[in-house]
Amino acid sequence: MTTPALKPIHVSPDCLIGLKRISELIETVIWTGSVRDEDPVSAVLIAPQESAKTELLKQYRGTVSLEFFSDLTARGLTAFKGDIESGRLRHIVLLDLIRILAHPRVTADRTIQTIAGLIEEGQANIADAGGVERWKGDVKLPRIGALIGVTPAVYERKRKMFRDTGFMSRFLPVRYSYSDKTSKAIHFAIEHGTPKPSPTPIKLPDKKLYARISPQIATLVKNLGQRLGVQENTYGFRWHRAMRCLVKARAIKNRRGVVTLEDFRVIENWCEFFEGEVIL
Repeated sequence: MTTPALKPIHVSPDCLIGLKRISELIETVIWTGSVRDEDPVSAVLIAPQESAKTELLKQYRGTVSLEFFSDLTARGLTAFKGDIESGRLRHIVLLDLIRILAHPRVTADRTIQTIAGLIEEGQANIADAGGVERWKGDVKLPRIGALIGVTPAVYERKRKMFRDTGFMSRFLPVRYSYSDKTSKAIHFAIEHGTPKPSPTPIKLPDKKLYARISPQIATLVKNLGQRLGVQENTYGFRWHRAMRCLVKARAIKNRRGVVTLEDFRVIENWCEFFEGEVIL
């Protein structure tokens, strides 16, 4: 008796299995680098090993506003100073945070502090034993966003250091894990040789675009930022700014110069990833 052929699983050609919503979220975060009068938003994927965190980030290789790093030091960022100042480089993607943290403590701490500064305050001049390094910006100090992935175990183990430096408070925490159904679907795809989707660079505009937000939607965004701040025992200012930039990014991503209520509803729906682990 012959064994009936298994029906091949349907896999989206442009998305990893189970990660469509998170892919849309991360893509919008990348678009925040193209929003005029706002700073790029940063995000950290917090999920168990083998949850495709790195694979998901690598899907955007080739996007002109991104630089990918497997390892990095504060001094190493100097090579990208011109790109950061000009606005060409808007997000750095750290594929292996463990390697960065594995450097001698002084080096690792300085790297984390430098990245945190570039995300939040912007980069000012540096004067140390290596000399003087001058940074410039048209109106304000250069800022970038960052995308990283960590396991819950690493996140918890390094929590004190992250809290002391304020590093992780600058990131949207995207927490997820796989359900049995999704896990079986991934195993089925591997078993039958289903290829991973090819990297798809995002075609971003050459210059930053402006998106208008109405007072009514601005109030909804403010309330959302305050709500998210309560869970972190903060004032919610960073959350408010991030949500405001995200709704604008979704608008320009969809070729609109005005934020709609739909933009807000989509971002509001993503908040379940920020407020707790989502099982996909």
